[in-house]
Amino acid sequence: MEKKVILLITSILVISCHNNSELKETECLPRSSPRILPCIEEAFSYYIKHEVNPDTDTYYSMSFIKGEPEFTGSDTMISFCRHNKFMSQEGFIGQTSIYNYKILVFDKKNIGDSFFNRDSLSKVDIDTLTVSSEISYCDVFVIMNNSLQLIGCQPDDFVPIKIDRDQRQICGRKDGKIN
Repeated sequence: MEKKVILLITSILVISCHNNSELKETECLPRSSPRILPCIEEAFSYYIKHEVNPDTDTYYSMSFIKGEPEFTGSDTMISFCRHNKFMSQEGFIGQTSIYNYKILVFDKKNIGDSFFNRDSLSKVDIDTLTVSSEISYCDVFVIMNNSLQLIGCQPDDFVPIKIDRDQRQICGRKDGKIN
């Protein structure tokens, strides 16, 4: 009788572990923001660390750019800056936050899906937001050799940011897109 009880308990444990072989949604979330890959958080963190007077009440923009007149070529670029009223709203897809900073996400060619989950962005009416009238500097990163490289002046404290391909597979499908 005792062997049967132990066998039953062991069977239940094995079956429950087997049935739970897929990751739960919460197990694959990056550090601070829902469904934004850690490499994007790290790039934004680098940008905000060098920002003059960073402010969590300010709206920042994150843009995914490829094949535009100002950024020709086949590389995918990701830019961060303070959003201002003079910027184009073309490609706006929603809002997220990184470390309590409000980020407006722009991706008019749908090339950033490997770095964030489009469905997790908050839908906001960009026309109703109070944004700055000041033009600020912009950090632009390019995807090269499985890392984000800073374009332009290379400060001494910059280290290429690794794009964790395994994180994309854990959190999403094998095509690299986050679920």
